[in-house]
Amino acid sequence: MNEINTKPLVDILSEQLGESVVMSGEDYVLISDKSTISQVDIDVALIAQEDDRLLQATATAKQEMQTALSSLTVTTQAGNTFDGSDDARNNMLSALREGDASSETETPFWILTDNSLLTPCTYAELEEAHGLAIRKKGAILAGV
Repeated sequence: MNEINTKPLVDILSEQLGESVVMSGEDYVLISDKSTISQVDIDVALIAQEDDRLLQATATAKQEMQTALSSLTVTTQAGNTFDGSDDARNNMLSALREGDASSETETPFWILTDNSLLTPCTYAELEEAHGLAIRKKGAILAGV
């Protein structure tokens, strides 16, 4: 996971108080009059800093999940690697429904992840790939 960059506490305090803040020893001090900032103001800034960190962490996790879902692939027992994205799974499902409606046992071809053609592609292998893709998507969404 990427490192989360949060604003330094002095920057958050400066924004909240509308004045420049520096650290002097262990105290946060207003530059304008050299007064020490209250613990309440510091606590509010700490909460804002943590909220920012959590928002960034959530956004990063969502982006990583989207990347994993969009690049999802599965490999069948026959060693063929299929795209497992939402669009690919919908295409598989459409082909499987067509196979159920006909007496055919295979589709003339299927384009695999590496853009090679699987000729022919059996409905059994397509069904296996579809099931694997559904389970893999579930694992990604569950964070497994």
